[in-house]
Amino acid sequence: MKVKILTGLCGCVISSMSFADCPKSMNTETMMECIMIEGSGANYQEWLEKFNENLSVSEPAPEISPITGTDIRSIKPAAGTHTD
Repeated sequence: MKVKILTGLCGCVISSMSFADCPKSMNTETMMECIMIEGSGANYQEWLEKFNENLSVSEPAPEISPITGTDIRSIKPAAGTHTD
């Protein structure tokens, strides 16, 4: 019995088995992301906060012209007629 336990523990150590601290309530895609992040050695919750901060960096919306700063949806066409 002790040999089986010792063999099991050695197998876990040798195979670099890791445990992810991911809630079971996550959907499949989020769970896979959590397992990958936790498996790399990072904390998923801390990583998610940093990821969301990077997304919220003030970038202009695609509807705002980076040159004029105006909403391109409000500009009339340069030539021809515009029909809705």
